[in-house]
Amino acid sequence: MSSSMTIPYRPSLSVRVVYEPDGTPLYCGKDVAEILGYRAPIKAVQRAEGVTLYRRTVRWNSPKDSHRHSAQVLCLDKPGVCKLARIRMDGSRDAAQWVMSVLFRKAEDERPPLSEIVPQPKPKAEAEPPAPILSEQATVFDVRGFGAKLDAIIAQCVMMKAQLEQMSTVQTEPMN
Repeated sequence: MSSSMTIPYRPSLSVRVVYEPDGTPLYCGKDVAEILGYRAPIKAVQRAEGVTLYRRTVRWNSPKDSHRHSAQVLCLDKPGVCKLARIRMDGSRDAAQWVMSVLFRKAEDERPPLSEIVPQPKPKAEAEPPAPILSEQATVFDVRGFGAKLDAIIAQCVMMKAQLEQMSTVQTEPMN
C-alpha cells in the first residue's frame, strides 16, 4: 500500500491523498467530488472526460470505531482535480477555490519523505493462454467477416445442386 493521509475540509468532509513512490500526490476522486457538491460523486469521477484515473489502495483510520481500513479507490492527479473543480466553479465556488488552493498546498506541504512512501504492489498479470502450435504448412486466417463468406459459399452450393438436378433430369441421347 502507498503512503496516504487525510486533509480535512469541514468536520464531516475530507480528502484522502495517496502518494506515489516518486512523491506525486493522487487525490481520492470520490472525496473531491463530494466536496465540490456532485450529487453522484463516483459517477462524476468515472464519467469525467479527459481525466486520468488511477486505481489505488488507500488506508485510513475510522473515526467511528478507531479501526484501520483500506479500500481500492479511483484517484485523480492534480490536472484531473482542477478539471472537476472548474466544471463545478459555478455551483460551489468556495469549495472549488479551497480545492484549487488549500488542498494542493497542504498535499505538497505535508508530503511524507520519499523513504516513507511504500510502493504500490504491481497487479498480477493474468496468465495468457498458450499460443496455438502451428505447423509450418498451417495458414492463419483472419476470421472477421467469415460468416458472410460462408453464407455466400453455401448459396453457391445450393445453386450448383439445383443445376445438377436439372441436368440429370434432361435425358441425353446415347452416342452411336
